[in-house]
Amino acid sequence: HLLTLPLSQKNEFKALLISALENINQRHGEFLEEEKKLWDVNYEAMKSKVVEAIEFAKTSDIFKEGRERLVAVQNEFNNTALAREQKNELRQMLQAAFDALNKKQTAYHENFEMECSENYHNLKQIVENAIKKASAAENFFSARDTLIHAQNQIKSKVLKYEQKNELFKIIGVTFDAVREKFDEVLKLSNEEIEAKYQEIKPIVLEAVEFAKNATKEQAIEAREKLIAAQGKIRDARLKKIHNDELFAAIREVFSAVHEMSVEEREQFEAEANLNYQKILSRIDVVIVDIENAIDFRNSADDLSSIRTELQLLRLKKDQRNQLFDKTRTAFDLLSKQREKYNRRKFDERAQKIRETVENMKKKADRLVVLLQNDREILATQTEKLNILEENSPAKSSVSQIINAVNARIAEREGALKNTEHRVHDLNKELEKIHRKEDERKNNRKKNHEKSEAIPTAKEPDSQQNQPDAPLPNQEAANQENTEHN
Repeated sequence: HLLTLPLSQKNEFKALLISALENINQRHGEFLEEEKKLWDVNYEAMKSKVVEAIEFAKTSDIFKEGRERLVAVQNEFNNTALAREQKNELRQMLQAAFDALNKKQTAYHENFEMECSENYHNLKQIVENAIKKASAAENFFSARDTLIHAQNQIKSKVLKYEQKNELFKIIGVTFDAVREKFDEVLKLSNEEIEAKYQEIKPIVLEAVEFAKNATKEQAIEAREKLIAAQGKIRDARLKKIHNDELFAAIREVFSAVHEMSVEEREQFEAEANLNYQKILSRIDVVIVDIENAIDFRNSADDLSSIRTELQLLRLKKDQRNQLFDKTRTAFDLLSKQREKYNRRKFDERAQKIRETVENMKKKADRLVVLLQNDREILATQTEKLNILEENSPAKSSVSQIINAVNARIAEREGALKNTEHRVHDLNKELEKIHRKEDERKNNRKKNHEKSEAIPTAKEPDSQQNQPDAPLPNQEAANQENTEHN
């Protein structure tokens, strides 16, 4: 029936439909606009949370917490109204964070395994040495201190549970054996106790006599002698009357020696602090020189001189250790900077040779082309000369051209030969400097491995703030100097 309607009515209905469709499209556009605004608001909020979770996962040392934060924010944005491309962007960011976290966790476990293995290997040797030393000790207290020191080293290192238990168990068994051994030894007869008293008494009296006549400079040494004598009395298991007698002799002089040692210590502290600041400033100056690549050889000499002085100057143990550590750091920096400098000079020299070789090869190529042209000219002119009559006026001119071309060919062949020799020599030189660079790297690697194998001697912690005498192990210091030089 619609087909039979008049055209005016059709147009009227058509206009109504178009108006309704435009109204729907407008409302749909407004809805999409509002929805897009909501998506953008949600996106900004979620992106902030995702970035925060990713940063937390990057910096957290507890991988479980980092993973939980990432999963939580992933679940949140999955349930949030977002545009598809916005969700894809956030999903990619989180996936990258998950991948980075997995790599970090894998690397951590690998490093943990390696560290545990290395610590276990080193500590097992330490425990074996401690057991030998404790088994050979002359008194229980010395053996006990040796085993306790080994125990403390085990506690301070990263180990697997079973590795730590194994080492503790070995020490525990040794403790029992040492205790049983000395329980038998300590059951001494009166004659043995008297003999022990007669053995220790001269040592105590010698320490007391030295303390009575000690000067202010000898106060610290006298104090140490008295303390050592006290230790021998305690270890000897003497009768009470003997203990009282010997300890009383020490007490008579100990106070005076202690007062002198306090005064000497104050002087020592002032001198040690002055020496510490002086050496520290010198090391800082050398480090600045190294960083600016002023003179590596002079810097190495300065550091070696400082290391030698550190063995002679009066310093506290912690000050000396700090300065030794700083000189070691300076030596490491010197090694790196010198390696960097040598590498740059090697690269510059090698690059210059390669560029020269390239230019020489281009020159040789040009000479080859020119020689080819000259030989073609020579062939043409020779052929022309052969067909000319004997009395032809042009024959003389052609002969001159041939002679000139022959001379030019000879000259260019000589230049080509010289150029090829030069290229050959430059390639030999390049091989030589590469070989020297490889030898230098191998030598530095061997020296580094050798230096890593040199054990570092540690002083007892009880001497932390005691006046520190010059280090006796000159050889070890010389080895370390040789390594860095």
